[in-house]
Amino acid sequence: MAFSACSSTTRTATPGRHHRAPRVCGVSRKSFTEDDEDLIQALAAAAGIAIDNARLFEQARQRQQWQQATSEIRGELLAAIDPSEVLDLIARRARHLAGADHVLIARPDDLDQASADVTTLTVTAYAGTDPSVPGLRIGVDDTATGRAYRTGNLIQVPQISDTGPHGPALLLPLRVSADSVTGVLALVRNRGREPFDDRQLPLAAAFADQAALALKLADDQRQLAAVSLIAERDRIPTCTRGR
Repeated sequence: MAFSACSSTTRTATPGRHHRAPRVCGVSRKSFTEDDEDLIQALAAAAGIAIDNARLFEQARQRQQWQQATSEIRGELLAAIDPSEVLDLIARRARHLAGADHVLIARPDDLDQASADVTTLTVTAYAGTDPSVPGLRIGVDDTATGRAYRTGNLIQVPQISDTGPHGPALLLPLRVSADSVTGVLALVRNRGREPFDDRQLPLAAAFADQAALALKLADDQRQLAAVSLIAERDRIPTCTRGR
């Protein structure tokens, strides 16, 4: 409930002179009792509590949505879905949850290459409206995306031009450990839009970290399966000769 102070005056009927008594929203202040003032203060306090509760509820709702998206991605990877499809899923979910116009995932062509030797990142997944972004190559040494990859730190910039002229951007390293980054998740808004809310930063960062770990686990499992298959193929001729 909002209260507005409307200054006003009134004339009293004292013979021979005029007297202006202050009025608030058309009511003379003299008509407010202590009980009225207590009621107004109580209503203002209740309104403040309601606003705080609404803010906390919205934060909890956003946190739950990010966590649900992380669980969905983890489930898709464990179901042996094509990793490229999961990357697209990560980009789509991040775009929706962050209110971004463009979301891209940029990774090295060779994931086994030492990060210090990587000079370019390739956009391997994209959610947005610019068909020229998928497959785009981004330099590491002279871009904000590259800086996030090199440093392993979350970076927020008021505008970005790594994939064209855009507005605010949030660049999240895909970290699998404190000193190992496998790519960058970039959340980008168009020019003229507001920056990302500070309250979104830890949620988006946690989402990126969990997505990176899930991708790394899926990659390790595929490599283990490939090694097992090779070992099985090597074993079959040996078993045949032993008969």
